[in-house]
Amino acid sequence: MSIFENSVMIKARRSPMNIFCTALLGCLTGAFLICALLFHPFFIFGVFGSAAGFYAMLKYGDLEYEYIWIEGQLDVDRIYGKARRKTVARIDAEEIMLIAPEGDSELRHYEQEASRRPNCSSRIPGVKKWKIVYKGSRGIEVITFEPDQNILDLMKIRNGGKIHG
Repeated sequence: MSIFENSVMIKARRSPMNIFCTALLGCLTGAFLICALLFHPFFIFGVFGSAAGFYAMLKYGDLEYEYIWIEGQLDVDRIYGKARRKTVARIDAEEIMLIAPEGDSELRHYEQEASRRPNCSSRIPGVKKWKIVYKGSRGIEVITFEPDQNILDLMKIRNGGKIHG
């Protein structure tokens, strides 16, 4: 790693809806299995369907975010089930308009105009979150994220006047 490179991995908290759906699909799988054993083998299709849904909820409900700052470019990636990676945003330092802590008064104007607002944080209450406003392909975009102090320091080197807080 060079002095201008840093990487942070954040595990996102499972949503209550995700937990509910996973539990519901697990119960459905068990109920279909009992019905298939006791009543009619036709219920085995329900077992396969609900088991596939249960597996998908377990695997893809496990969500992490990775922030990588490499010499003036921030990559924000979403990682599903420790296996599938999807790039949420690739932001050049020249595109950044503002970086501020969540709740900063400067953000209100941008958040109203933003075309896209992905939340790439852990969703844990009480953890300090930051928002980055940039000019993306769809106009002004705002991303919520949780950088460590090292990434913030590296961003200050490149975008000192655009960082508040």
